[in-house]
This record gives sequence, C-alpha cells and structure tokens, in this order.
Amino acid sequence: MFLGIPADGFERTVLKNQSRRCPRCGAPVRFAYRCKRRLILLREQLALEVDTDRCSDPACPLRAGFGPPEEARLALPKFIYGLDVLTEIARRRWVLRQTVPEIHVALHEDYGLPISERNVDYAIQTWQELATASVLRDRRRIDALTHQGGIILAIDGLQPEKGHETLYLFRDTISRTNLLTQTLSNSSSDHVVALIDQVKALGLPILGVVTDKQHSLVLAVDKALPGIPHQLCQFHFFRNLAQPVVEADRAMKKHIKKKLRGIAPVERSLAKKAATGAAAGAGQATAYCLALRATLQDAGKPPLDLGGLKMVERLQQIDHSLAESPEKGGCRSDFVCGT
Repeated sequence: MFLGIPADGFERTVLKNQSRRCPRCGAPVRFAYRCKRRLILLREQLALEVDTDRCSDPACPLRAGFGPPEEARLALPKFIYGLDVLTEIARRRWVLRQTVPEIHVALHEDYGLPISERNVDYAIQTWQELATASVLRDRRRIDALTHQGGIILAIDGLQPEKGHETLYLFRDTISRTNLLTQTLSNSSSDHVVALIDQVKALGLPILGVVTDKQHSLVLAVDKALPGIPHQLCQFHFFRNLAQPVVEADRAMKKHIKKKLRGIAPVERSLAKKAATGAAAGAGQATAYCLALRATLQDAGKPPLDLGGLKMVERLQQIDHSLAESPEKGGCRSDFVCGT
C-alpha cells in the first residue's frame, strides 16, 4: 500500500499484491493493469489505484486477473462507500432504530460524511442482502445447525418508521444465528409465508416457533408450519404485565432527579478552586460528581432492569462511601434519605 499527497480531499492510495506468486496454483504472476476508484470511508476519503495481476499459467482460473485482498476489505465492488459506512448505517437503523433522515443527519454531524438520504436507503437494502447471503451461502453454518438437531425459529418484524417497510428477522434461538433478513412493504400473512418458505428451503428441522401476537405472523405460522409447536413470546407478555411497575419506577426516577439537581454549579466551583490552587479534597469531590452524573444518566432496560431501582442502589453506595470517607469526617449526604 502506498499513501500519497491528498488531492481534492481524497488521499491517493496504491494497492498491490504483496506476493508475486499465484495464490491458487503458485505459478509466477505478472502485472496486468491498474484501475482507479474513489472510496469514502467513515473517517477518510481515498483515491484508490488498484494493481491487478494475472497468473502465468494458462489453465489457472486466475489467468483472468486478481487484485489485492485489501480492496475487498474496504468496500464492495463498484461501491463508493466503504463497508464501515454500511455497518454504521445498519447499526443506527436496526440497533438504534433511527429513521433514514435521522441517520442521514447523524452521519453528517458525526463524520462529515457526504451522503444523500437516497444512498442511506440503498445502503440499508445492501446490508440486508449481505446479511441474508452470509447465511444462505455458508454451508458450514448450515451443517452446524443441522448437527445440533434442528432450530427453534424466532420471527419478529421491526419498523423504525411508520408507513414504511418492515424488516423481518428470522433467527435460531438455540445458536442465536440470524437465518434471514428481509424487508416487506406488505406485511400480510401470505408475504410472511413466502419468507418462511425461504427458511424451510435451508433443509433444517424446525423444532418450534416463537413470535409475538401480531395477527399476520400467527396466521403465517399456521399456514407455513402446521403441526409445529408455536409459542408466543414470553417477553412481550412479561413487558405488558410489568407496565404498571415500569411506570411507577419512571415516576420515582424523575423524583430522584429533581432532588439531585445542582451538580453543574458544584463542578464549576471545584474547577475554580483547582485553578486558584485551593482545591483540597477537590479530586474526591469531583469523583463523586462524576459518579452522580453516571447514576442519573443510566436509564436501565425495563422491565428487567429498572432504572429507578438501579439509581437508588447506586445512591446508597455513594451515600455509604461518603459516610466512610476519612476526608469528609464521616459526613453523610443523605442522598437516599432525601428521596
């Protein structure tokens, strides 16, 4: 790899095969041609110059030419945006549940990435195809799933934007392997059945199915997998049952936050004391401020991990630490008692 002087914001980068032997047959190789492409990554922009070599053996499949493997690690063929951009877009879409406009704005603000909303949407579709192909073409993964005796198929639909396409995920709950990802603009039971048929085509024994109570999903499973045990998701039931507790926990958390306002003025006061050299014990006080901030910002993951209860537990720990602190003379803050 060779890095050159930036031109028009793109860093000139030359990629070459390191070995002068064919990776397929071991015969000598010779230079064939050089192609150029622009590539936009999350944190840099490259003007690639890729050298392609040919195997000298006329019978070798690589006689047609092959490039350095580094190019494939950066981006897909004929794509201007790198694989890291596709991964970041997929993370924001399906993990953070952001809409296409939100992803577009975030990429501009966080990375200064020159990308349009249309290209964000295209990247999402490309990632879905890659995610599906990675399973369908991986025979070793299919063999491993067969060896475990079958799969328990979990089906769920995600719709970050109302009125837009829904992403359906098909996952084996035993091995936690994603089997299929596909968007549907029409979530009728017949369209979901077509996706289930793709999973059935893998030839894996389906031991059971787990879904939520979405009507089209229930109908689709009945049509495509008759006689297969079908269980509705326990987490959805538990979440609905726990909703009153979650609401009470949220109210308690708001009450605690009101009681603990005023951390910023204390931090500014400590910073001024540190600037004047009169900061005895300021390091410990600053650490307590950071601990309080971290406590207030942790929202938890209800219903199993309630933010309010976690907040009370951490405040009790801070209160106990203050009581035991020799520099504070055993002074208690009554953080928890004041709540």
